[in-house]
Amino acid sequence: MTARGGLVLVLFGILATLVSVIFKFQDWPGAGILFLASNIPTLAGLAVLCWKIMRYPGLKDFLDR
Repeated sequence: MTARGGLVLVLFGILATLVSVIFKFQDWPGAGILFLASNIPTLAGLAVLCWKIMRYPGLKDFLDR
C-alpha cells in the first residue's frame, strides 16, 4: 500500500469517528460499535504511514541533522 492509501485510510477513519460522535451525542443505537469500528481504519492508516516513514531512504540523514 502506498502512503497515499494510508492517508486515505486515516481520513476515512477520522470522518467515521466524527459520525460516530454525532451518533453518541444523539444517543442513537450502535454508537459505541460505530466508534470502535471507526478506529480500525484510522489505526491501520497510521501504521501504514509509520511504516512508510521508517522505510524512507532519506530518514537517517534527516534524523542525523
